[in-house]
Amino acid sequence: MFMRHLIKKLLRERLLSEGNIGKDYYGGYKVGDIIVSDGNKPYTGDNIFPDKGSEYQLTQVPLSNFNYSRQDVYDNDEGYEKEQDHHLAGMKSNFNKLPPIPEEGDGLHRIVLASEMGYDTILMWKKI
Repeated sequence: MFMRHLIKKLLRERLLSEGNIGKDYYGGYKVGDIIVSDGNKPYTGDNIFPDKGSEYQLTQVPLSNFNYSRQDVYDNDEGYEKEQDHHLAGMKSNFNKLPPIPEEGDGLHRIVLASEMGYDTILMWKKI
């Protein structure tokens, strides 16, 4: 058990030294942790992992996997650009408390913000 903890710690330190990877934890969970969905608990935003009994792992995903910009946020809600800017500014001031993105669906605002803030990765709950 000690060796496993030491290896995780060394890997985390190594990743942190290689760029602006962003946070490697959310709540009580760290990158690599696995949860089993109860089908009810909203682990990320308003999204619920609907597949009861399925396992999800907290991972760091390179932002280079996404091709989003602030314009994509605007395009999703045309005519409300000022409101979106205000919303994004509020999210930015609270970014480290925001939940990881799900593998599918909601996450556009967090992806755009992470990119604008210069991060290389973003946290994601990935089904395994």
